Amino acid sequence: MKPKCILFTCIYSYLLSFVEATALDAVEDEFELRVSPPELLRYTVSSEIPQDYHDISPNLNDISIATYNVDEYKQGQQENDQGLSEDERINALVKLLLQVDFDIICLQEMSFTILKRFMIEPRIVAQWTNSGEQNKLLMDVFRKRHVMTFYRKNKVKEAQVSIIELSSQDGRYLEVSQIRLWNEKIITILNVHLESMSYGDKRRHSQLKEIYNYVDVEDLKSRRPSLIVLAGDLNLSQPDEVADTFVEKYGWTDSAMTLDFMKPTWGVLYPCHFEPTRFDRILTLYNHKSEYNAQSMGLWGHDSIYTNASGQNRYVSDHLGVSVMFSLSHGGSNAIKATETVETNVEPQSRQMQVREELPKIPPTKERRFTHFLRRLSCGLI
Repeated sequence: MKPKCILFTCIYSYLLSFVEATALDAVEDEFELRVSPPELLRYTVSSEIPQDYHDISPNLNDISIATYNVDEYKQGQQENDQGLSEDERINALVKLLLQVDFDIICLQEMSFTILKRFMIEPRIVAQWTNSGEQNKLLMDVFRKRHVMTFYRKNKVKEAQVSIIELSSQDGRYLEVSQIRLWNEKIITILNVHLESMSYGDKRRHSQLKEIYNYVDVEDLKSRRPSLIVLAGDLNLSQPDEVADTFVEKYGWTDSAMTLDFMKPTWGVLYPCHFEPTRFDRILTLYNHKSEYNAQSMGLWGHDSIYTNASGQNRYVSDHLGVSVMFSLSHGGSNAIKATETVETNVEPQSRQMQVREELPKIPPTKERRFTHFLRRLSCGLI
């Protein structure tokens, strides 16, 4: 490479790193007094296990949680971005749902067209209940980018579902499931699809902050759930180490980091102009004493539906699914003791400062800029 080209690319890379670091600085101000985003809808989903299915799962100490962006079919088009017709994709989704053995699946970019197809499949109806059937009116308002959670009937007894509005130009909301398992353990699952990449990371950071505010102000920890999980497509487009910092800043621990499973979920199946990245994540609340520990992690959705005449593989989605197996801790360091008390009279601002002090320290700005520069150098971008 010519010296002038090397110099130009070095300057460009450093300036790009500077912009990323500046964006991070812009949201590093101290957390303001908590304001919880508004709740739009609340309802309960109950499981009735059919006699011809099978009894409650004998293994209630393990719970598998998965997330998957199904890549919404573009209404009005004959084919979606991957060249698959609507019927082909929905049939493939039905087959995929019947193949997996997860207990809870958080789906993003769902539509009622897909849901209707799911609910005429007897085996799906027998095995699963879901959050989507009872909030059609709300989804007619948001119209796109629906999130829905599926609960396996032999693990989940009931789920109280709350729909929380997020500040969004693209109709995004947070779906909160307060789940009671058949062993009477309570777990909280937050299913989300953050703002589209076209709106920039600043909006997604704001939404992460709103979610943290909701967890903090509503004080979900005081309800003593055995596990609190945020799962979904976060759409964080920065380099992974920058996105990881934001995830930690807003109160979450990434299961991929805990289990050393840092594999990309997007940009893998189909060629793209961006580096493969971890859009899809399963996070646990940072300072919550969970009774469940993450044990293993995996990716799913690799199998192609068919290969076209040009030799290109076609898939259900442009995303890979992510799953984590959590196991109940028996008296370990992370288990909640029966005699432990929970401080429910602490003011929101005090709780906020306690959490703020426990969050990992963010590297100084100059250090981040230099780190981003080295990262691009090692990736062969300069």
